[in-house]
Amino acid sequence: MKSLEEQVAEILGRQEKVSRAACTRVVHRDRDVLVGIVCGDPHLAEIELRVRVTDELGEVELPLGVWMVHDLSDPASLVASGELEEALDQGWCCLYEPPQGSTEEKLTEIWEQALDRRQISVHDDFLDLGGDSMTAVHILAAVESTFGVDIDIREFMDAACIRGISEKIAARSGSGQLAQAAATKRDRV
Repeated sequence: MKSLEEQVAEILGRQEKVSRAACTRVVHRDRDVLVGIVCGDPHLAEIELRVRVTDELGEVELPLGVWMVHDLSDPASLVASGELEEALDQGWCCLYEPPQGSTEEKLTEIWEQALDRRQISVHDDFLDLGGDSMTAVHILAAVESTFGVDIDIREFMDAACIRGISEKIAARSGSGQLAQAAATKRDRV
């Protein structure tokens, strides 16, 4: 039976416009992650490649990322030289990060339904996921209905990801609670 790393590399290697693929398991920020390293057409979307792997394998027990490189002649050197660690630290590797907390969990459900996708990372960019203006309007309506927070389309596009929208909701909810508490305090005086 093939290892998970071999399976991921094989799936990535079969994708159109991928000339070479490898996969390695590394420790990043005190957790094991799998990173598929891909060489091919520079216009390939790492998010799409990651989704194709999870579509074929199902949910993977480790966080999975995809990193596009120009030269994959020696994958081990990318790890040994620290380039992979830097790619993870700098966000150059499209790493799946699950939602944290109830707001991000609910937002992920909303996005997955609106975009008809699974395993959307909290850092995945809305436009990179294939989002468009009509989908954004649908998501914003669901956000207002679910959280009672009105976010305009410009703010939504600036935030661009689930984590960013979650932070906007938290800021609005917090400021709304503070304003309500201030009004209640004024009423008592």
